[in-house]
Amino acid sequence: MRIFVLFILFLSVGAFAQETKTGGESIDLLPRGGCTIIPDDGYDGSIASMACITIAGPGGVITDLNAEITMEHTWIGDLTYKVVAPDNTTLTLMSRPGFAEPADDGSDCCGDSSDLQLADTLTFRDGGATSAELMGSTIIGTQFVCGDDGLCEYAPAPDTGPGTSFADFVGLQAAGNWQVCVGDGGLGDSGNLCSANLNFTIAIGAIATSTPSDGSTLNFGMGAAYNLTIGNDAGADTDLANISCSFAGGDAAEFSVTSGNPAGPVAPGGSTVVSLAANTPPDNGSFSSTLTCTFENDNTTGSFSWPVTVAGAYVPPVIPSTNFYGLMLLLLATLSAAVVVYRKKFI
Repeated sequence: MRIFVLFILFLSVGAFAQETKTGGESIDLLPRGGCTIIPDDGYDGSIASMACITIAGPGGVITDLNAEITMEHTWIGDLTYKVVAPDNTTLTLMSRPGFAEPADDGSDCCGDSSDLQLADTLTFRDGGATSAELMGSTIIGTQFVCGDDGLCEYAPAPDTGPGTSFADFVGLQAAGNWQVCVGDGGLGDSGNLCSANLNFTIAIGAIATSTPSDGSTLNFGMGAAYNLTIGNDAGADTDLANISCSFAGGDAAEFSVTSGNPAGPVAPGGSTVVSLAANTPPDNGSFSSTLTCTFENDNTTGSFSWPVTVAGAYVPPVIPSTNFYGLMLLLLATLSAAVVVYRKKFI
């Protein structure tokens, strides 16, 4: 066991040698199982010249997107990162930080010499804390981005590459095969792309539908339940879950949800029925309020709202109670009727 441990340590220093790199020294990392080798000095601006990971997008329309990349490399100034949508819309996340390249073609030299290690995952999103162009600018070439400088979140910096920001993808259909790609445009250092992830936020309209549609006024009479249908309009890998409905404003206390609140998962293409009812006849002829149903689908939440009005039926007059005052009123009414009958009979 002791020999095995020493052998592993020897490999860590000799084969990967990231912690012993001196300024300006080139280090080539060996291939790593489960990772994709990034072709050294192979980047020419094309996606075909990059190492890529393919990610299947969910159903629905994109409202936001961000990316996470985990990899190792001994010279970040060699690297270009890109995200490619199913329709080939492309965003350059990072383009050879520390080097103002004349074109997106992998030519010239050299960029920042800081390193990347597998212990760190970099996040790229619009509004990220640091521009990707500044990656590694606060540390020396033998240190690791994120691990040593604490800067792990970056805003895209395309430089001469295609795209502007993740907003380029807003409004596109998420379904299909996406690619997260890394290219190496400098000779003498190498690395491995080990994992990538895209975090999609999908438009609410692509997740659920309702009958009647969102915002429609719901009118129904006293004593009749009203059935509202909420359907799952998302992709095949997504469930609609935890529907919850409530009334607010107006005569909210007079309404109730009698069933379907909450509802469990609804399969794609399926639906659930929420039943509503008014509790008591309205004294003023009608009740009104606003019904809101919230729902969630994977990591996305949303809501629908409807104005609700219930028209009342005839409200019968109040019958006097059998207390003292009620009996007196009843007695007076009886005596009055008797007097009328007597007068008609004898006068």
